[in-house]
Amino acid sequence: MSVLPADRFPGAEHDPLAYPGQRPDFSYVYYRGQVHEITPHGDATDDLRVDDQPGEISLNAFLEACGNAVLENRHAVLAVGSNGCPGRLAEKYGTDSEVAVPVFVGKLADTAVVYSRHLVRYGALPATYLHQPGAVSWISVTMLTDDELRRMDQTEQVGQMYLRVPVPGEFHIDGGPRLANLTAYLDRDIVTYQGKPVLLKMFSRKAPDWPVMDEREILSLVFDEADLLKGEPIEARHRELLDDPTLRMLLIEVLDNKMGDLAVSPQGRLVN
Repeated sequence: MSVLPADRFPGAEHDPLAYPGQRPDFSYVYYRGQVHEITPHGDATDDLRVDDQPGEISLNAFLEACGNAVLENRHAVLAVGSNGCPGRLAEKYGTDSEVAVPVFVGKLADTAVVYSRHLVRYGALPATYLHQPGAVSWISVTMLTDDELRRMDQTEQVGQMYLRVPVPGEFHIDGGPRLANLTAYLDRDIVTYQGKPVLLKMFSRKAPDWPVMDEREILSLVFDEADLLKGEPIEARHRELLDDPTLRMLLIEVLDNKMGDLAVSPQGRLVN
């Protein structure tokens, strides 16, 4: 068991080419700038235990001790991008508030994580949920109170950039119980290459015959499709992207005109 500083796991703003950022390979609770590891001891939520140095208590007891809502009174929201990173949660919720956010890692069937077709302000192509029968993704789920969910919706620009949509099926916490009644943030504008969505490498476990890339690879591809800064390393290309608004507009134009030929329904399904 362990308690670690959240800044050991920064979000993508600190290194956009490493999007979606760093995250633990275990489930945890983010609380006051720290990461408290969650260890499952069975298939029920009551079997979830938290490191509360120097001992170990149940997850719900930990949340109540922090003045927070228990697990059953929270919303399960997929974190398919940087929201699974403790450092990103610290940016959104602060390090001195009483917010405590459980984050579970595990598998979700019929779900793919693909690249969204917009550039965020720090120059990364972000992720979006996609419903895809037969696919399996290794992802995170944040458990949010009503207030935390409202804050998350604001930061994700729900209604402008993303929709928050229901997700079919159950999420299997690694080594523990299953979660139902999931939602996810959906951008209906996705990146396509050779007529297929592009999967984020770190999340894909079982997927269709689609290209699989990390952030460096997808941004390099977009630059190549735009025929810009050929032969330059992606680090140099990315610096130019951040410094030159005209270059940014050229890349957005390429994304829209050459890499956006698939439609996505409001439920997150590819439209044939």
